[in-house]
Amino acid sequence: MKRKTLLLMLLTLSLGWACSQKRVYTDSEGPYYQGAYCEAGHEFTGSVKVVSYNIKLGKEIDRAISELTGVPELCGADIILLQEMDSEGTEEIARELGYNYVYFPAAIHTKHDREFGNAILTRWPITDSWKLLLPHRDPVRKNRRIAAVATIAVGECEILTYSVHTEMVWLALDRRIAQVDSVIRSVSEIHPHVIIGGDFNTESDHYVGVAEDLFAGAGFVRASRGVGPTAKAGPAGLFDLRFDHIFTRGFSVIDRGKVEDIEASDHLPIWVDLKPE
Repeated sequence: MKRKTLLLMLLTLSLGWACSQKRVYTDSEGPYYQGAYCEAGHEFTGSVKVVSYNIKLGKEIDRAISELTGVPELCGADIILLQEMDSEGTEEIARELGYNYVYFPAAIHTKHDREFGNAILTRWPITDSWKLLLPHRDPVRKNRRIAAVATIAVGECEILTYSVHTEMVWLALDRRIAQVDSVIRSVSEIHPHVIIGGDFNTESDHYVGVAEDLFAGAGFVRASRGVGPTAKAGPAGLFDLRFDHIFTRGFSVIDRGKVEDIEASDHLPIWVDLKPE
């Protein structure tokens, strides 16, 4: 595993120098985008379906919409967590699917000169939202990763929801662990129902275990545990990696999975069905 991780680090580092950020948004207040395409809300049937999907650089929006509406495991999701999005792509998905949304960009990415950030979409009202700046700039792109956070009203229940994208392997492991820890520490105890999902860039089994232990210490379970690899990396997709996860508190897991046959990204969308406790 150490040898595999080292090779992956060299590959990602070599790519990273060519992908530096053009502008980094370190203001915790914004930029900020929101929209409401499901103002009436959605009837709560007793369970919550959550999808997390890193749509690579937010490029294949039409294909992503086709997958989110046409793949049985993904369609009808109550909450969708997106990463690597821009405001236009997020708004288009929300409009086409009929969702409310919030979106926070972390930076302008030089690879495509567009916003690069996280979004939360839901068929229920969003009562509050904010951006969480994660600690430590990466040494390659000088970027600051973020989490988009929203409070979602589901009947009498409020669900605190995070869409997370932590840094890649070129940031030292202890600092990437600190980013995960900062997300966990930001969760208030007043929220009994919490969903934290996204791309954690956990490139090794060791890192997955560390993240899982950190969340477990705060009362979370990895609801997506067992879905297997969720991303491809390296030349010709040489490495299968468990980058994407959904952690929950205050829910029992009904079912979980991932979708293999997708075209919109190099990440596989993952999903969980949850029942509030």
